[in-house]
Amino acid sequence: MSKPPSKGEALPLANMRPPGGRTHLTRAATAATSANKVLNTKTVKESPVGKEPQGPMTESTVAENRPSNDTSHMVSTLQKIADAIALIAVKDNVDRPTRKSLDKVISFIQEEKEKERLREANLKASTEDSFLRKRIRADLVEMYNSLKKQLDSIQDTLNATLESTGKLLKDTEGVAAATRDLSGKVGKITDTADKIATDTSKYRDAVLSRPTPTPTLRANTDPKVLGDLDRKARQILVELFGTEGDSTLGKSLTDLADKANEVISEIEDSGKPKDIKVETLFKTHRQALVLVLNSKDAATWISNPEIEIAFTKAFSEGSHITARKYNLIVPRIPITFDPKDKKHLHEVEEANGLRPNEITKARWIKPTERRRLDQTHAYAIMTLSSVDSANRLIRDGMNICNARVRPTKQKREPVQCMKCRKWGHYVCECPADTDTCGTCGEPHRTNTCPNKEKIFCVSCGDKSHTSWDRTCPEFSRRCAIQDERNPENAMPFFPTEHDWTLTARPYRIPLDERFPGVYTVNSLPTLGGNHPPKGSRPPRRANGATASQNPQGRGPQRTGSNLIPLSHDREEGELSGADGHDELASDAPFYNWTKEDKEQHQLNGQKGW
Repeated sequence: MSKPPSKGEALPLANMRPPGGRTHLTRAATAATSANKVLNTKTVKESPVGKEPQGPMTESTVAENRPSNDTSHMVSTLQKIADAIALIAVKDNVDRPTRKSLDKVISFIQEEKEKERLREANLKASTEDSFLRKRIRADLVEMYNSLKKQLDSIQDTLNATLESTGKLLKDTEGVAAATRDLSGKVGKITDTADKIATDTSKYRDAVLSRPTPTPTLRANTDPKVLGDLDRKARQILVELFGTEGDSTLGKSLTDLADKANEVISEIEDSGKPKDIKVETLFKTHRQALVLVLNSKDAATWISNPEIEIAFTKAFSEGSHITARKYNLIVPRIPITFDPKDKKHLHEVEEANGLRPNEITKARWIKPTERRRLDQTHAYAIMTLSSVDSANRLIRDGMNICNARVRPTKQKREPVQCMKCRKWGHYVCECPADTDTCGTCGEPHRTNTCPNKEKIFCVSCGDKSHTSWDRTCPEFSRRCAIQDERNPENAMPFFPTEHDWTLTARPYRIPLDERFPGVYTVNSLPTLGGNHPPKGSRPPRRANGATASQNPQGRGPQRTGSNLIPLSHDREEGELSGADGHDELASDAPFYNWTKEDKEQHQLNGQKGW
């Protein structure tokens, strides 16, 4: 039996042989051999290049070649335990169960070593990852701060740029508006200069020409008039009839508006405006509804005949939309005209270029039974359905029964009750129980007044005029209030979209109507042109002297500048004679004849009177 090794010496596991020369390869020996191989291989890999371990692998050699790090102490301890167990298994004759237990211990140690190696690798990798993350995070933070500073700088620059751009845009708009204004003024000046250069006429032609009204700018019009114009353009009047109409009028305004909007939403039409609806509505004293829509196009669309039929049929059976009426006061119409005769109305429409049925009705202002016996003309009120035709008749006049008349717009006046003679309500709304006479003020109807010599005004309590007198102070006061509330009363035309209808100043009546051409200076006969016929007496004056004689015997008698004859041989503008006047001819013109001269002239068969 060989001598056991001394303390501190380790026999190589590969050279260990059992006694007797036989080699017993147990599991523990195989595991120890494998562990030594692994350790030797690791030691060789970690040793310097070109240097290999010399001599047998002992515990000290294995410890010297094992790497030193944070977990190397634990690995070396486990290795020592494995080496000791391997030596025990080789040197001592242990039984098989013990050897199996030792093999399990060695296997467990190998597994723990592998786990420790993996744990060490993971720890190293995690340490490196943590370091990298910290470095990357620091770099990202630094980059974020740098980008944030740059973005803040860019944002400040953009805000300053937008502010300067907004100021520049406002300045540009102001310049553009000033440019447009200046361009418009320059255009007006150019047009005016061209018109002056091209349309210059003589003074006579300018005086006798038919002036045209100057259009009024919309900016100078009363805002209330423009507001009323826009509001009226969005209104439609729906008249209701029958039992269903009465039931419809009995509903609330909210229910009626909802029903109208529901009917409008159910109508399908390609030309239907978007978002059309009824904003408000109200009832009139004539059992009708006024619907206010949200736009002018909506009112125009719903007034279309096809849409009107569909709307009124679904809203209330028997109802219809009534167009707005325009009343004209027509003066001095011959009483041969019958306003109730449709043929007469059609003749008026044809004579004035109106469309058929454009004059809806006409009536006399004064009852026919109150006319004088010798009365030949009277005032009437005509109602038209077109505002443009009404304004044209106001501007140009109209022909009725071979008479040229100039109608005017009927103004809005205070409402007076014909029953109690008070103000602000109609007869249908009058709370009085009995009638009050408008002439004497007693309790009976005005047309049955027995004492017409007595006059009394119910409004102001004055006995100097009647209640229907238009010179009543109370009526004048209420008219002034009405004019203040309705600026349209001061306008000669019905306001429309045309600028010339918005004027508040009436234009002049044309001169050829106020002063017909037959009475102009140029139409008068010149001296010596129209002499009385031979044998007729020369015209005499009131004192008996003839036209060629001066009553005072001091020379020719002059009657006016229009009687001064101009000689053919003098220059224009030059006055002849020492005192600048020519002597009158012995025969005076016919407009200086006396009544006897005219009668004699007619007896002689001459025309002209």
